[in-house]
Amino acid sequence: MKHLFQILILFLLVQANAQEEILQQGEKWVDYTNQKAFYKSTEFGVLQATTFTSDENTVFQSETTIQPKFIWNFSVKIPTKEVAIKKGQTILLQFKAKTMHSQIETGEARILWIIKQSTDSNNGYKFNVEATTSLSKEWQTYYVPFTTTKDISKEDFSLVMQLGFPKQKFEMTNLQAYIFPADFDTSLLPKTKIKYFGMEEDAAWRKEAENRIEQNRKGNFTLTFKNGNVPIVNEKVAIQLEKHEFSFGAAINAEEVVNEPEHFNYFSKMFNVAVFENDLKIKRWQNNKKKEKVLEAIDILNKNGIKVKGHTLVWPGFRYLTQKFEENKNNPKKIQALSDAFLKDIVIQTKGKISHWDVTNENYTNKDLQKITGSNQIIYDAFIKTRALDPEAERFINEYGIISSGGIDKEKQDWYYNYIKEIDANTNNAVDGIGIQSHIGSDLTPPTTVLAILDRFATLNKKISISEFTMDITDATIRGKYTADFLTAAFSHPSVSEFLFWGYYTPNNPKAGLFTKDFKLTAMGTAFYNLVHNKWKTKLFEVTNSEGKIAGRGFYGFYTYKLNFEGKQYTGVIHIGKETNNNLVIDLKGK
Repeated sequence: MKHLFQILILFLLVQANAQEEILQQGEKWVDYTNQKAFYKSTEFGVLQATTFTSDENTVFQSETTIQPKFIWNFSVKIPTKEVAIKKGQTILLQFKAKTMHSQIETGEARILWIIKQSTDSNNGYKFNVEATTSLSKEWQTYYVPFTTTKDISKEDFSLVMQLGFPKQKFEMTNLQAYIFPADFDTSLLPKTKIKYFGMEEDAAWRKEAENRIEQNRKGNFTLTFKNGNVPIVNEKVAIQLEKHEFSFGAAINAEEVVNEPEHFNYFSKMFNVAVFENDLKIKRWQNNKKKEKVLEAIDILNKNGIKVKGHTLVWPGFRYLTQKFEENKNNPKKIQALSDAFLKDIVIQTKGKISHWDVTNENYTNKDLQKITGSNQIIYDAFIKTRALDPEAERFINEYGIISSGGIDKEKQDWYYNYIKEIDANTNNAVDGIGIQSHIGSDLTPPTTVLAILDRFATLNKKISISEFTMDITDATIRGKYTADFLTAAFSHPSVSEFLFWGYYTPNNPKAGLFTKDFKLTAMGTAFYNLVHNKWKTKLFEVTNSEGKIAGRGFYGFYTYKLNFEGKQYTGVIHIGKETNNNLVIDLKGK
Protein backbone atom coordinates (compact mmCIF):
# COMPACT_ATOMS: atom_id res chain seq x y z
CA MET A 1 0.00 0.00 0.00
CA LYS A 2 2.88 2.32 0.89
CA HIS A 3 4.45 1.71 -2.52
CA LEU A 4 1.17 2.46 -4.32
CA PHE A 5 0.92 5.76 -2.45
CA GLN A 6 4.48 6.65 -3.41
CA ILE A 7 3.78 5.81 -7.04
CA LEU A 8 0.66 8.02 -6.98
CA ILE A 9 2.61 10.93 -5.50
CA LEU A 10 5.33 10.48 -8.12
CA PHE A 11 2.74 10.44 -10.91
CA LEU A 12 1.14 13.65 -9.67
CA LEU A 13 4.52 15.36 -9.40
CA VAL A 14 5.45 14.33 -12.94
CA GLN A 15 2.08 15.55 -14.20
CA ALA A 16 2.47 18.89 -12.39
CA ASN A 17 5.97 19.38 -13.78
CA ALA A 18 4.77 18.61 -17.31
CA GLN A 19 2.01 21.20 -17.02
CA GLU A 20 4.47 23.78 -15.66
CA GLU A 21 6.79 23.18 -18.62
CA ILE A 22 3.90 23.76 -21.01
CA LEU A 23 2.87 26.99 -19.28
CA GLN A 24 6.44 28.28 -19.40
CA GLN A 25 6.14 28.26 -23.19
CA GLY A 26 3.61 31.10 -22.87
CA GLU A 27 4.24 34.74 -22.05
CA LYS A 28 2.83 35.90 -18.70
CA TRP A 29 0.32 38.70 -19.20
CA VAL A 30 -0.98 39.70 -15.73
CA ASP A 31 1.07 42.50 -14.14
CA TYR A 32 1.38 42.40 -10.34
CA THR A 33 3.45 45.59 -9.99
CA ASN A 34 0.38 47.84 -9.63
CA GLN A 35 -1.20 46.82 -6.33
CA LYS A 36 -3.97 49.44 -6.40
CA ALA A 37 -5.32 48.12 -9.69
CA PHE A 38 -6.40 44.92 -7.96
CA TYR A 39 -8.73 46.80 -5.60
CA LYS A 40 -12.32 47.67 -6.55
CA SER A 41 -15.09 48.91 -4.26
CA THR A 42 -18.56 49.78 -5.51
CA GLU A 43 -22.10 49.94 -4.15
CA PHE A 44 -22.46 46.33 -5.36
CA GLY A 45 -19.43 44.78 -3.69
CA VAL A 46 -15.70 44.73 -3.28
CA LEU A 47 -12.64 42.94 -4.68
CA GLN A 48 -9.50 43.21 -2.63
CA ALA A 49 -6.22 41.46 -2.00
CA THR A 50 -6.18 39.89 1.44
CA THR A 51 -2.57 38.79 1.07
CA PHE A 52 -0.43 40.65 -1.47
CA THR A 53 2.89 39.11 -2.49
CA SER A 54 3.53 40.99 -5.76
CA ASP A 55 3.16 37.78 -7.74
CA GLU A 56 0.69 34.97 -8.48
CA ASN A 57 0.60 33.96 -4.81
CA THR A 58 -1.50 37.04 -4.00
CA VAL A 59 -4.82 35.99 -2.45
CA PHE A 60 -7.94 37.92 -3.48
CA GLN A 61 -11.37 37.99 -1.94
CA SER A 62 -14.44 39.08 -3.88
CA GLU A 63 -17.86 39.70 -2.39
CA THR A 64 -20.98 40.77 -4.27
CA THR A 65 -23.35 42.24 -1.70
CA ILE A 66 -26.03 43.57 -4.06
CA GLN A 67 -26.75 42.11 -7.49
CA PRO A 68 -26.67 45.01 -9.97
CA LYS A 69 -29.15 45.45 -12.78
CA PHE A 70 -26.45 44.56 -15.30
CA ILE A 71 -23.60 42.16 -14.63
CA TRP A 72 -21.03 44.64 -15.96
CA ASN A 73 -21.94 47.19 -13.27
CA PHE A 74 -19.48 45.34 -11.01
CA SER A 75 -16.40 44.82 -13.17
CA VAL A 76 -12.67 44.82 -12.56
CA LYS A 77 -10.02 45.42 -15.20
CA ILE A 78 -7.08 43.17 -14.35
CA PRO A 79 -3.72 44.96 -14.70
CA THR A 80 -1.80 43.46 -17.61
CA LYS A 81 1.42 44.09 -19.47
CA GLU A 82 1.12 46.03 -22.73
CA VAL A 83 1.15 43.44 -25.48
CA ALA A 84 -0.04 43.43 -29.08
CA ILE A 85 -1.42 40.12 -30.30
CA LYS A 86 -2.43 38.48 -33.57
CA LYS A 87 -5.63 36.76 -34.63
CA GLY A 88 -5.67 33.07 -33.73
CA GLN A 89 -3.37 33.25 -30.73
CA THR A 90 -4.29 31.31 -27.59
CA ILE A 91 -4.59 32.84 -24.14
CA LEU A 92 -4.81 30.46 -21.19
CA LEU A 93 -6.19 31.94 -18.00
CA GLN A 94 -5.16 30.01 -14.88
CA PHE A 95 -6.29 30.56 -11.31
CA LYS A 96 -7.15 28.72 -8.13
CA ALA A 97 -10.41 29.52 -6.32
CA LYS A 98 -13.12 28.38 -3.96
CA THR A 99 -16.65 29.53 -3.16
CA MET A 100 -17.25 30.83 0.35
CA HIS A 101 -20.98 31.39 -0.10
CA SER A 102 -23.40 31.98 -2.97
CA GLN A 103 -27.12 32.53 -3.48
CA ILE A 104 -26.97 30.92 -6.92
CA GLU A 105 -28.94 27.66 -7.17
CA THR A 106 -25.89 25.43 -7.45
CA GLY A 107 -24.23 27.11 -4.48
CA GLU A 108 -21.26 28.08 -6.66
CA ALA A 109 -19.92 31.60 -7.09
CA ARG A 110 -19.30 32.74 -10.66
CA ILE A 111 -16.90 34.92 -12.61
CA LEU A 112 -17.47 36.17 -16.15
CA TRP A 113 -14.07 36.58 -17.81
CA ILE A 114 -13.78 38.84 -20.85
CA ILE A 115 -10.90 39.27 -23.27
CA LYS A 116 -11.51 42.70 -24.77
CA GLN A 117 -10.25 43.08 -28.32
CA SER A 118 -11.48 46.62 -28.97
CA THR A 119 -11.92 49.85 -27.01
CA ASP A 120 -14.65 51.15 -29.32
CA SER A 121 -17.28 52.41 -26.88
CA ASN A 122 -20.14 51.81 -29.33
CA ASN A 123 -19.44 48.45 -30.95
CA GLY A 124 -16.33 47.13 -29.25
CA TYR A 125 -18.32 44.66 -27.16
CA LYS A 126 -19.05 42.67 -30.32
CA PHE A 127 -15.40 41.65 -30.42
CA ASN A 128 -15.31 40.44 -26.82
CA VAL A 129 -14.34 36.84 -26.18
CA GLU A 130 -16.06 35.59 -23.03
CA ALA A 131 -16.22 32.64 -20.65
CA THR A 132 -18.03 32.10 -17.35
CA THR A 133 -16.48 30.00 -14.60
CA SER A 134 -18.42 28.44 -11.73
CA LEU A 135 -16.34 27.89 -8.61
CA SER A 136 -16.36 24.80 -6.42
CA LYS A 137 -16.67 25.05 -2.65
CA GLU A 138 -13.26 23.43 -2.38
CA TRP A 139 -10.02 24.89 -3.70
CA GLN A 140 -9.64 23.93 -7.36
CA THR A 141 -7.38 25.06 -10.18
CA TYR A 142 -9.19 26.38 -13.24
CA TYR A 143 -7.96 26.76 -16.81
CA VAL A 144 -9.90 28.98 -19.20
CA PRO A 145 -8.69 29.03 -22.84
CA PHE A 146 -9.43 31.84 -25.28
CA THR A 147 -8.57 32.27 -28.95
CA THR A 148 -8.31 35.76 -30.37
CA THR A 149 -10.54 36.50 -33.35
CA LYS A 150 -8.72 39.56 -34.67
CA ASP A 151 -5.38 41.33 -34.55
CA ILE A 152 -5.32 43.47 -31.38
CA SER A 153 -3.23 46.50 -30.59
CA LYS A 154 -1.71 46.84 -27.13
CA GLU A 155 -4.12 49.74 -26.47
CA ASP A 156 -7.17 47.58 -27.21
CA PHE A 157 -6.06 44.35 -25.52
CA SER A 158 -7.31 43.88 -21.94
CA LEU A 159 -8.62 41.35 -19.42
CA VAL A 160 -11.79 42.02 -17.40
CA MET A 161 -13.64 40.05 -14.73
CA GLN A 162 -17.33 40.77 -14.21
CA LEU A 163 -18.82 39.99 -10.81
CA GLY A 164 -22.39 41.28 -10.94
CA PHE A 165 -24.05 37.98 -10.01
CA PRO A 166 -26.45 37.27 -7.13
CA LYS A 167 -24.88 37.63 -3.67
CA GLN A 168 -21.69 35.62 -3.52
CA LYS A 169 -18.25 35.49 -1.95
CA PHE A 170 -15.15 33.67 -3.12
CA GLU A 171 -11.38 33.56 -2.74
CA MET A 172 -8.87 33.31 -5.56
CA THR A 173 -5.12 33.00 -5.95
CA ASN A 174 -2.50 31.94 -8.52
CA LEU A 175 -4.14 34.20 -11.11
CA GLN A 176 -2.15 34.39 -14.34
CA ALA A 177 -2.78 34.54 -18.08
CA TYR A 178 -0.39 32.96 -20.57
CA ILE A 179 -0.16 34.08 -24.19
CA PHE A 180 0.87 31.42 -26.72
CA PRO A 181 1.81 31.79 -30.40
CA ALA A 182 -0.80 31.07 -33.08
CA ASP A 183 0.82 27.77 -34.08
CA PHE A 184 0.89 26.40 -30.54
CA ASP A 185 -0.66 22.94 -30.10
CA THR A 186 -3.59 23.79 -27.81
CA SER A 187 -4.26 20.12 -27.10
CA LEU A 188 -1.23 20.23 -24.80
CA LEU A 189 -2.79 22.82 -22.51
CA PRO A 190 -4.14 21.72 -19.13
CA LYS A 191 -7.92 21.62 -18.84
CA THR A 192 -10.50 22.13 -16.13
CA LYS A 193 -12.88 19.29 -15.52
CA ILE A 194 -16.26 20.77 -16.43
CA LYS A 195 -19.25 19.92 -14.29
CA TYR A 196 -22.87 20.98 -14.02
CA PHE A 197 -25.58 20.24 -11.50
CA GLY A 198 -27.61 17.22 -12.58
CA MET A 199 -25.03 15.61 -14.85
CA GLU A 200 -24.94 12.49 -12.68
CA GLU A 201 -26.44 9.41 -14.32
CA ASP A 202 -28.67 8.81 -11.30
CA ALA A 203 -29.83 12.44 -11.03
CA ALA A 204 -33.51 12.55 -10.09
CA TRP A 205 -34.52 14.78 -13.00
CA ARG A 206 -33.67 12.04 -15.52
CA LYS A 207 -36.33 9.59 -14.35
CA GLU A 208 -38.89 12.38 -14.14
CA ALA A 209 -38.05 13.47 -17.69
CA GLU A 210 -38.36 9.91 -19.03
CA ASN A 211 -41.79 9.64 -17.42
CA ARG A 212 -42.91 12.92 -19.00
CA ILE A 213 -41.64 11.81 -22.41
CA GLU A 214 -43.63 8.59 -22.10
CA GLN A 215 -46.71 10.55 -21.13
CA ASN A 216 -46.45 13.56 -23.47
CA ARG A 217 -44.69 12.31 -26.59
CA LYS A 218 -46.21 8.86 -27.07
CA GLY A 219 -49.66 7.41 -27.50
CA ASN A 220 -51.52 4.14 -27.98
CA PHE A 221 -52.80 3.11 -31.39
CA THR A 222 -54.45 0.23 -33.20
CA LEU A 223 -54.24 -0.75 -36.85
CA THR A 224 -56.90 -3.02 -38.33
CA PHE A 225 -56.04 -4.59 -41.68
CA LYS A 226 -58.83 -5.78 -43.96
CA ASN A 227 -59.28 -7.06 -47.45
CA GLY A 228 -62.66 -5.58 -48.19
CA ASN A 229 -64.78 -6.69 -45.26
CA VAL A 230 -62.55 -9.67 -44.41
CA PRO A 231 -59.98 -9.18 -41.64
CA ILE A 232 -56.41 -10.16 -42.49
CA VAL A 233 -55.52 -12.69 -39.82
CA ASN A 234 -52.17 -13.96 -38.55
CA GLU A 235 -49.98 -11.83 -40.82
CA LYS A 236 -46.73 -10.11 -39.82
CA VAL A 237 -46.70 -6.31 -39.81
CA ALA A 238 -43.65 -4.05 -39.54
CA ILE A 239 -44.27 -0.46 -38.48
CA GLN A 240 -41.65 2.23 -38.11
CA LEU A 241 -41.62 5.92 -37.20
CA GLU A 242 -40.22 7.92 -40.12
CA LYS A 243 -40.82 11.51 -39.02
CA HIS A 244 -41.52 12.88 -35.57
CA GLU A 245 -44.51 15.10 -34.99
CA PHE A 246 -42.23 17.14 -32.71
CA SER A 247 -40.06 19.55 -34.69
CA PHE A 248 -36.34 18.79 -34.66
CA GLY A 249 -34.39 21.14 -36.88
CA ALA A 250 -31.47 23.40 -37.57
CA ALA A 251 -30.44 26.59 -39.32
CA ILE A 252 -29.36 26.21 -42.93
CA ASN A 253 -28.67 28.55 -45.85
CA ALA A 254 -30.64 28.64 -49.09
CA GLU A 255 -27.40 28.11 -51.04
CA GLU A 256 -26.88 24.76 -49.32
CA VAL A 257 -30.41 23.63 -50.10
CA VAL A 258 -30.29 24.59 -53.79
CA ASN A 259 -26.67 24.02 -54.83
CA GLU A 260 -25.05 21.67 -52.30
CA PRO A 261 -26.87 18.31 -52.57
CA GLU A 262 -24.57 16.54 -50.11
CA HIS A 263 -25.37 19.11 -47.45
CA PHE A 264 -29.09 18.87 -48.10
CA ASN A 265 -29.01 15.07 -48.17
CA TYR A 266 -27.54 14.86 -44.67
CA PHE A 267 -29.73 17.69 -43.40
CA SER A 268 -32.95 16.10 -44.64
CA LYS A 269 -32.11 12.76 -43.01
CA MET A 270 -31.59 14.42 -39.63
CA PHE A 271 -34.29 17.10 -39.40
CA ASN A 272 -37.95 17.80 -40.18
CA VAL A 273 -37.83 21.61 -39.90
CA ALA A 274 -35.43 24.22 -41.26
CA VAL A 275 -34.80 27.85 -40.45
CA PHE A 276 -32.68 30.14 -42.59
CA GLU A 277 -29.92 32.00 -40.77
CA ASN A 278 -30.08 35.20 -42.83
CA ASP A 279 -31.93 34.56 -46.10
CA LEU A 280 -35.30 35.89 -44.93
CA LYS A 281 -33.93 38.95 -43.17
CA ILE A 282 -34.57 42.33 -44.75
CA LYS A 283 -30.99 42.97 -45.91
CA ARG A 284 -30.84 39.71 -47.85
CA TRP A 285 -34.41 39.88 -49.13
CA GLN A 286 -33.85 43.17 -50.98
CA ASN A 287 -31.39 41.38 -53.31
CA ASN A 288 -33.65 40.00 -56.07
CA LYS A 289 -31.18 37.34 -57.24
CA LYS A 290 -30.77 36.01 -53.73
CA LYS A 291 -34.52 36.22 -53.21
CA GLU A 292 -35.13 33.89 -56.16
CA LYS A 293 -32.77 31.32 -54.64
CA VAL A 294 -34.47 31.59 -51.26
CA LEU A 295 -37.90 30.98 -52.78
CA GLU A 296 -36.49 27.99 -54.68
CA ALA A 297 -34.99 26.63 -51.46
CA ILE A 298 -38.32 26.98 -49.65
CA ASP A 299 -40.05 24.98 -52.39
CA ILE A 300 -37.40 22.24 -52.19
CA LEU A 301 -37.77 21.99 -48.43
CA ASN A 302 -41.57 21.88 -48.61
CA LYS A 303 -41.44 19.25 -51.37
CA ASN A 304 -39.25 17.07 -49.13
CA GLY A 305 -41.65 17.32 -46.19
CA ILE A 306 -39.46 19.74 -44.22
CA LYS A 307 -41.24 22.64 -42.58
CA VAL A 308 -39.73 26.10 -42.93
CA LYS A 309 -39.58 28.56 -40.04
CA GLY A 310 -39.31 32.19 -41.10
CA HIS A 311 -36.66 34.32 -39.38
CA THR A 312 -37.29 37.27 -38.92
CA LEU A 313 -39.79 39.99 -39.86
CA VAL A 314 -38.94 42.82 -37.44
CA TRP A 315 -35.47 42.99 -35.89
CA PRO A 316 -35.74 46.58 -34.66
CA GLY A 317 -32.06 47.57 -34.43
CA PHE A 318 -30.48 49.76 -37.13
CA ARG A 319 -27.56 47.39 -37.65
CA TYR A 320 -29.97 44.66 -38.75
CA LEU A 321 -31.97 46.87 -41.10
CA THR A 322 -31.35 48.46 -44.49
CA GLN A 323 -29.70 51.85 -44.70
CA LYS A 324 -33.03 53.50 -45.51
CA PHE A 325 -34.20 53.01 -41.94
CA GLU A 326 -31.37 55.00 -40.40
CA GLU A 327 -31.65 57.62 -43.14
CA ASN A 328 -35.25 58.18 -42.02
CA LYS A 329 -34.65 58.06 -38.26
CA ASN A 330 -36.40 61.42 -37.89
CA ASN A 331 -39.45 60.35 -39.88
CA PRO A 332 -41.64 57.93 -37.85
CA LYS A 333 -44.22 57.55 -40.61
CA LYS A 334 -41.55 56.56 -43.13
CA ILE A 335 -40.08 54.07 -40.66
CA GLN A 336 -43.50 52.46 -40.22
CA ALA A 337 -44.01 52.38 -43.99
CA LEU A 338 -40.63 50.73 -44.60
CA SER A 339 -41.31 48.07 -42.00
CA ASP A 340 -44.81 47.42 -43.32
CA ALA A 341 -43.63 47.19 -46.93
CA PHE A 342 -41.03 44.54 -46.17
CA LEU A 343 -43.42 42.54 -44.00
CA LYS A 344 -46.19 42.61 -46.59
CA ASP A 345 -43.88 41.72 -49.47
CA ILE A 346 -42.18 38.76 -47.84
CA VAL A 347 -45.26 37.27 -46.14
CA ILE A 348 -47.32 37.43 -49.33
CA GLN A 349 -44.55 35.88 -51.47
CA THR A 350 -44.08 33.02 -49.00
CA LYS A 351 -47.72 32.55 -48.00
CA GLY A 352 -48.62 28.92 -47.41
CA LYS A 353 -44.96 27.88 -47.46
CA ILE A 354 -43.80 29.10 -44.04
CA SER A 355 -45.11 27.11 -41.08
CA HIS A 356 -44.26 29.77 -38.49
CA TRP A 357 -42.53 33.14 -38.28
CA ASP A 358 -40.23 34.79 -35.78
CA VAL A 359 -42.27 37.95 -36.12
CA THR A 360 -39.84 39.93 -33.98
CA ASN A 361 -36.38 39.23 -32.63
CA GLU A 362 -34.30 40.38 -29.65
CA ASN A 363 -36.37 43.37 -28.61
CA TYR A 364 -34.71 43.60 -25.20
CA THR A 365 -31.61 45.20 -26.69
CA ASN A 366 -32.91 46.39 -30.07
CA LYS A 367 -35.33 49.30 -29.68
CA ASP A 368 -34.44 51.78 -32.43
CA LEU A 369 -37.76 51.46 -34.24
CA GLN A 370 -39.77 51.65 -31.03
CA LYS A 371 -37.94 54.82 -29.98
CA ILE A 372 -38.45 56.50 -33.34
CA THR A 373 -42.15 55.67 -33.54
CA GLY A 374 -42.69 56.46 -29.87
CA SER A 375 -44.07 53.13 -28.64
CA ASN A 376 -44.19 49.36 -29.12
CA GLN A 377 -47.05 49.77 -31.62
CA ILE A 378 -44.75 48.89 -34.52
CA ILE A 379 -44.20 45.50 -32.85
CA TYR A 380 -47.91 45.01 -32.16
CA ASP A 381 -48.69 45.86 -35.79
CA ALA A 382 -46.23 43.28 -37.06
CA PHE A 383 -48.11 40.51 -35.25
CA ILE A 384 -51.50 41.81 -36.34
CA LYS A 385 -50.50 42.21 -39.98
CA THR A 386 -48.73 38.86 -40.18
CA ARG A 387 -51.87 37.17 -38.88
CA ALA A 388 -53.97 38.98 -41.49
CA LEU A 389 -51.64 38.24 -44.39
CA ASP A 390 -51.02 34.56 -43.61
CA PRO A 391 -53.35 33.31 -40.87
CA GLU A 392 -52.06 29.72 -41.17
CA ALA A 393 -48.49 30.67 -40.26
CA GLU A 394 -47.96 30.67 -36.52
CA ARG A 395 -46.40 33.76 -34.96
CA PHE A 396 -43.45 33.53 -32.55
CA ILE A 397 -41.39 36.03 -30.61
CA ASN A 398 -37.68 35.30 -30.14
CA GLU A 399 -35.18 36.34 -27.44
CA TYR A 400 -31.75 35.43 -26.08
CA GLY A 401 -30.40 35.28 -22.52
CA ILE A 402 -33.44 33.59 -20.98
CA ILE A 403 -32.01 30.11 -20.37
CA SER A 404 -28.28 30.60 -20.99
CA SER A 405 -25.63 31.85 -18.50
CA GLY A 406 -26.82 29.45 -15.84
CA GLY A 407 -30.41 30.69 -16.18
CA ILE A 408 -29.91 33.29 -13.45
CA ASP A 409 -30.95 36.48 -15.30
CA LYS A 410 -34.27 36.79 -13.51
CA GLU A 411 -34.68 40.42 -14.54
CA LYS A 412 -34.61 39.58 -18.23
CA GLN A 413 -36.86 36.59 -17.69
CA ASP A 414 -39.35 38.86 -15.94
CA TRP A 415 -39.15 41.40 -18.76
CA TYR A 416 -39.71 38.76 -21.46
CA TYR A 417 -42.63 37.18 -19.62
CA ASN A 418 -44.36 40.54 -19.17
CA TYR A 419 -43.48 41.73 -22.67
CA ILE A 420 -45.23 38.73 -24.21
CA LYS A 421 -48.30 39.48 -22.11
CA GLU A 422 -48.14 43.10 -23.25
CA ILE A 423 -48.04 42.15 -26.92
CA ASP A 424 -50.93 39.73 -26.46
CA ALA A 425 -52.99 42.41 -24.70
CA ASN A 426 -52.49 44.78 -27.64
CA THR A 427 -52.96 42.29 -30.47
CA ASN A 428 -55.90 40.16 -29.35
CA ASN A 429 -53.55 37.28 -28.42
CA ALA A 430 -51.58 37.22 -31.68
CA VAL A 431 -48.53 35.53 -30.14
CA ASP A 432 -48.63 31.78 -30.80
CA GLY A 433 -45.18 30.82 -29.61
CA ILE A 434 -42.24 31.80 -27.44
CA GLY A 435 -38.74 31.48 -28.85
CA ILE A 436 -36.07 30.88 -26.22
CA GLN A 437 -32.64 31.09 -27.80
CA SER A 438 -30.22 28.78 -26.02
CA HIS A 439 -26.69 29.91 -26.77
CA ILE A 440 -24.88 28.05 -24.02
CA GLY A 441 -21.52 29.36 -22.79
CA SER A 442 -19.20 27.73 -20.31
CA ASP A 443 -21.71 28.30 -17.51
CA LEU A 444 -23.91 25.29 -18.26
CA THR A 445 -27.50 25.82 -17.13
CA PRO A 446 -28.54 22.79 -15.06
CA PRO A 447 -31.38 20.73 -16.58
CA THR A 448 -33.47 21.38 -13.47
CA THR A 449 -33.12 25.13 -14.05
CA VAL A 450 -33.96 24.70 -17.73
CA LEU A 451 -37.15 22.89 -16.74
CA ALA A 452 -38.05 25.48 -14.11
CA ILE A 453 -37.74 28.32 -16.65
CA LEU A 454 -39.82 26.35 -19.17
CA ASP A 455 -42.44 25.75 -16.47
CA ARG A 456 -42.75 29.47 -15.86
CA PHE A 457 -43.17 30.42 -19.53
CA ALA A 458 -45.57 27.52 -20.05
CA THR A 459 -48.07 29.38 -17.85
CA LEU A 460 -48.54 31.77 -20.79
CA ASN A 461 -50.24 28.85 -22.59
CA LYS A 462 -48.19 29.06 -25.78
CA LYS A 463 -45.85 26.81 -27.69
CA ILE A 464 -42.20 27.11 -26.69
CA SER A 465 -39.36 26.87 -29.18
CA ILE A 466 -35.77 26.12 -28.21
CA SER A 467 -34.87 28.29 -31.15
CA GLU A 468 -31.08 28.63 -31.42
CA PHE A 469 -29.15 25.97 -29.51
CA THR A 470 -25.36 26.34 -29.56
CA MET A 471 -22.48 25.54 -27.20
CA ASP A 472 -19.28 27.50 -26.68
CA ILE A 473 -17.49 24.68 -24.85
CA THR A 474 -15.21 22.75 -27.17
CA ASP A 475 -14.63 19.67 -24.97
CA ALA A 476 -16.23 16.86 -27.01
CA THR A 477 -17.35 14.80 -24.02
CA ILE A 478 -19.15 17.71 -22.39
CA ARG A 479 -20.65 18.85 -25.71
CA GLY A 480 -22.16 15.42 -26.23
CA LYS A 481 -23.37 14.91 -22.70
CA TYR A 482 -24.86 18.35 -22.20
CA THR A 483 -26.55 18.32 -25.62
CA ALA A 484 -28.21 15.03 -24.71
CA ASP A 485 -29.29 16.31 -21.29
CA PHE A 486 -30.61 19.65 -22.57
CA LEU A 487 -32.43 17.95 -25.44
CA THR A 488 -33.97 15.38 -23.09
CA ALA A 489 -35.16 18.06 -20.69
CA ALA A 490 -36.68 20.13 -23.51
CA PHE A 491 -38.33 17.16 -25.25
CA SER A 492 -39.85 16.06 -21.95
CA HIS A 493 -41.58 19.39 -21.39
CA PRO A 494 -45.15 19.34 -22.76
CA SER A 495 -45.09 23.00 -23.88
CA VAL A 496 -41.94 22.70 -26.00
CA SER A 497 -42.86 22.22 -29.66
CA GLU A 498 -39.48 22.36 -31.36
CA PHE A 499 -35.74 22.17 -30.84
CA LEU A 500 -33.54 24.00 -33.34
CA PHE A 501 -29.75 23.98 -33.57
CA TRP A 502 -28.33 27.24 -34.91
CA GLY A 503 -26.39 25.40 -37.60
CA TYR A 504 -25.41 21.80 -38.25
CA TYR A 505 -22.15 21.81 -40.28
CA THR A 506 -19.04 22.41 -38.17
CA PRO A 507 -17.00 24.42 -40.73
CA ASN A 508 -19.87 26.93 -40.98
CA ASN A 509 -21.24 26.82 -37.43
CA PRO A 510 -18.72 25.28 -35.01
CA LYS A 511 -20.86 26.07 -31.97
CA ALA A 512 -23.68 23.95 -33.39
CA GLY A 513 -21.69 21.47 -35.41
CA LEU A 514 -23.43 18.12 -35.71
CA PHE A 515 -21.38 17.08 -38.75
CA THR A 516 -17.65 17.39 -39.41
CA LYS A 517 -16.27 18.69 -42.70
CA ASP A 518 -16.59 15.20 -44.21
CA PHE A 519 -20.05 14.63 -42.67
CA LYS A 520 -19.06 12.39 -39.82
CA LEU A 521 -21.13 12.89 -36.68
CA THR A 522 -19.53 15.05 -34.00
CA ALA A 523 -20.11 14.44 -30.28
CA MET A 524 -23.06 16.83 -30.46
CA GLY A 525 -24.37 15.13 -33.59
CA THR A 526 -24.00 11.67 -32.05
CA ALA A 527 -25.94 12.76 -28.97
CA PHE A 528 -28.76 14.10 -31.15
CA TYR A 529 -28.84 11.07 -33.46
CA ASN A 530 -28.79 8.53 -30.65
CA LEU A 531 -31.82 10.14 -29.05
CA VAL A 532 -33.98 11.29 -31.97
CA HIS A 533 -33.23 8.51 -34.45
CA ASN A 534 -32.60 5.62 -32.08
CA LYS A 535 -33.98 5.92 -28.55
CA TRP A 536 -37.00 7.99 -29.58
CA LYS A 537 -37.77 6.08 -32.78
CA THR A 538 -40.54 3.50 -32.56
CA LYS A 539 -40.11 0.22 -34.44
CA LEU A 540 -42.65 -2.56 -33.97
CA PHE A 541 -43.08 -6.05 -35.42
CA GLU A 542 -46.50 -7.54 -34.70
CA VAL A 543 -48.85 -10.24 -35.96
CA THR A 544 -52.50 -9.45 -36.71
CA ASN A 545 -55.05 -11.13 -34.44
CA SER A 546 -58.37 -12.76 -35.32
CA GLU A 547 -59.85 -9.32 -36.05
CA GLY A 548 -56.94 -8.31 -38.28
CA LYS A 549 -55.74 -5.93 -35.61
CA ILE A 550 -52.42 -4.99 -34.03
CA ALA A 551 -52.00 -2.68 -31.06
CA GLY A 552 -48.99 -0.62 -30.07
CA ARG A 553 -47.65 2.48 -28.42
CA GLY A 554 -45.22 4.85 -30.04
CA PHE A 555 -43.93 8.36 -30.49
CA TYR A 556 -46.28 10.73 -32.27
CA GLY A 557 -45.48 11.20 -35.93
CA PHE A 558 -45.64 9.67 -39.39
CA TYR A 559 -45.09 5.93 -39.77
CA THR A 560 -44.61 3.50 -42.60
CA TYR A 561 -46.09 0.01 -42.43
CA LYS A 562 -45.28 -3.16 -44.38
CA LEU A 563 -47.45 -6.25 -44.62
CA ASN A 564 -47.20 -9.32 -46.85
CA PHE A 565 -50.53 -10.75 -47.97
CA GLU A 566 -51.21 -13.39 -50.61
CA GLY A 567 -47.73 -13.08 -52.07
CA LYS A 568 -47.76 -9.30 -52.32
CA GLN A 569 -46.15 -6.69 -50.08
CA TYR A 570 -48.34 -3.76 -49.10
CA THR A 571 -46.87 -0.51 -47.77
CA GLY A 572 -48.30 2.78 -46.68
CA VAL A 573 -47.99 5.83 -44.45
CA ILE A 574 -50.06 6.55 -41.36
CA HIS A 575 -50.10 9.34 -38.82
CA ILE A 576 -50.20 8.77 -35.07
CA GLY A 577 -51.01 12.09 -33.41
CA LYS A 578 -51.74 13.45 -29.98
CA GLU A 579 -54.97 15.10 -31.06
CA THR A 580 -56.14 12.51 -33.60
CA ASN A 581 -58.08 9.25 -33.62
CA ASN A 582 -55.36 6.64 -33.59
CA ASN A 583 -57.61 3.64 -34.19
CA LEU A 584 -57.00 3.22 -37.91
CA VAL A 585 -58.52 0.82 -40.42
CA ILE A 586 -56.46 -0.05 -43.51
CA ASP A 587 -58.26 -1.76 -46.40
CA LEU A 588 -55.86 -3.50 -48.78
CA LYS A 589 -58.53 -4.10 -51.39
CA GLY A 590 -57.76 -2.06 -54.47
CA LYS A 591 -54.22 -1.17 -53.33
